[in-house]
Amino acid sequence: MRILKRSTYNPFFSDRSLRIAALCIFLGISPVYGQLLHSSTAEPGPQFGIVFGLGGNFSFTEIEEFAGSELCGVFRNGSQVGYGFGLEAEVPLGIISLIPSVHFRDLSSTFRTTPFVLEHAFDVAAGSLITVERQRTYEANISAFTFETRAGYRPFERLRFDLGVGLGVFSTHSYTTSEHLLTANVVYADNSLSQKELRSGPLEVHPVQLMALGGAQYDVPISQTMMLSPRISLQLPLTSITGSGSSSYMTIAALGGVSLSYRPAPVPEPEIIPEVIPPPVIIAAKPSAPERSLLALSIRAVGLTESGEEIPEPVVAIENVRVTDISPTLNYVFFDDGDGNIPERYNQFSTTTEAQQFDPASLFSLNAQGIHYDVLNVIGTRLRAEPKAKITLTGTRSARSLDSLADDIALMRASNVARYLQDVWGISPSRIRIKSRGLPEKASEEATPNGQAENRRVEIAATPSSILGPIETKKLERTATPPRMVFDPVITSEMGVKAFTITIKHGDKILEHIDGLSGGSQQRWLWTIPAESLTASGDSVTWIAEVVDSTGNVANLTGAIRIRKTEEFKDVSKFDTTADKSLERFNLLLFDYSATSSTNEQAYMSLLDRVARSVTPDARISLIGHTDITGDASFNDRLSLDRASKASFLLSSRLRGLGIRAPQLSLEGHGARDVIFDNSNAEGRMLSRTVRIFIERDLRK
Repeated sequence: MRILKRSTYNPFFSDRSLRIAALCIFLGISPVYGQLLHSSTAEPGPQFGIVFGLGGNFSFTEIEEFAGSELCGVFRNGSQVGYGFGLEAEVPLGIISLIPSVHFRDLSSTFRTTPFVLEHAFDVAAGSLITVERQRTYEANISAFTFETRAGYRPFERLRFDLGVGLGVFSTHSYTTSEHLLTANVVYADNSLSQKELRSGPLEVHPVQLMALGGAQYDVPISQTMMLSPRISLQLPLTSITGSGSSSYMTIAALGGVSLSYRPAPVPEPEIIPEVIPPPVIIAAKPSAPERSLLALSIRAVGLTESGEEIPEPVVAIENVRVTDISPTLNYVFFDDGDGNIPERYNQFSTTTEAQQFDPASLFSLNAQGIHYDVLNVIGTRLRAEPKAKITLTGTRSARSLDSLADDIALMRASNVARYLQDVWGISPSRIRIKSRGLPEKASEEATPNGQAENRRVEIAATPSSILGPIETKKLERTATPPRMVFDPVITSEMGVKAFTITIKHGDKILEHIDGLSGGSQQRWLWTIPAESLTASGDSVTWIAEVVDSTGNVANLTGAIRIRKTEEFKDVSKFDTTADKSLERFNLLLFDYSATSSTNEQAYMSLLDRVARSVTPDARISLIGHTDITGDASFNDRLSLDRASKASFLLSSRLRGLGIRAPQLSLEGHGARDVIFDNSNAEGRMLSRTVRIFIERDLRK
């Protein structure tokens, strides 16, 4: 340490809040004695006021940071000047009155340890050890909006006492810890000051705080309708601000202040005038206007977590999540009707040189359907890496389309897939076996065009099975918490419903336009929140619902979803260590058409083993079943939940076999209501027959 100048620390000011609080209380009480000598007989009416107060905050806790350390001490008691302001109303109800109000209250406090001595501090200037006396300070910056209800009693017209309760919601909650040198002429070597900040950050507070309230005020008329009212109030906590037990943080606030109130002038009794009965006048009756038909709309809009928990009035947080996507390889290549060539939607290279530059990790930005269009390139990469691996290609065809006109089209399809692997990926023909048949062994429904499209394919089998193992990609995503919103509409209409829409907007941009009659007039609508679209501007998303009946009557309803903004997205390689959460997302456990079984059971169980090895005791696991859009909606809902239940049973069994304690599993069945892939083609429908498994962990703990 270097010697600079003597400190001017004065311990008198550490109790300044006590003196100010006492002064405010004295100023608030002083006018009350005058009320005992003067009173009015006028009946009081409703009263509305603006309130401001100043006083002391007295806080009690035991800060865990220094607990048990004889060197640094423990923070237990703190105080600080506090203030508050708000709006209130007083409604007389007989001998008592009801006083609802809303306030902003500053509950900040400053804690100081008893001074402690560091016996071996090094004096930089003198080059020797000295004894230094220090003290640490903990400054808690806390404020809250409180919603209060009190009962008032007036023994005299102008004097009011009140008692009640309040519910506080914290708007700021942070802390700063600093250290001060009390020894004269001593400063820190690193900043040349007698104090330095040690740490700061947010305080983890409870969502709300319950408090008891009491006070008194005296009304001084300044006009016929306006009053200036000195007042005192006391706020006692019933629940802690943060923590529990010995580490709970509680603050008592004593305020003295003033309110400016308005009370409407009493209405004089009307003068009684003798009734004069005029002679009857005959007026021709006018035809009455037709009554409008009844049309009413209400909507319950709530958040929905991955585990299915509903969150009323959600505040959506946009978070950075380190995501591992794990998808099983869909071992099919689908073909167009009457065509044996590989469709253009499948990505194909022209030369071996292009193929050698392909890296499956580059697929991280795609969903499972986008990844599938590179399935031949993924398989080609793995066959080159394992020279002894072999595959079997089985071409199939539909029996009710143009396929039936060509006997050799199934073999042609398998041959074209083999030719691509040989010519572009350099796979020896001796490692590829080609077969053909009519319908697949487990065919989709041939009576429908969708089923016929799914039967036109090449099926791929491999030895070893790792050639068709899961595809794993990693990336950093922005995700919304909660990730989805649920809209439950209730429409009451005498004349039927002609149109019903819900439009979701962020600023001037339309995020979603829902046709409420596309699947029934009153049903639950799920909306997946697009996290990437909510980071640019604005702090809320608005939704506008409109219903029109058959006569043209219109009913509207508007709501808002609050968004908590975060910093802008950064490059993955630079941003990976700043993720808020990690998420392993096993996108697909694939099932057969209208079934809870899987054609490729070996790949199915291999993927479940990979899931089981990712489970830790702090993980949150959600399983969500899906179906394609074909078939009855109620059947699809049951089928999707059955698929999730089966996957949950198999996963729990595998965890027990590995000796892993399974956390609670959350199950949902979304049927086809939450469409995750494009169902206009065979790939999207096949991939939609799935259970998605989410394993989420907090990285901030």
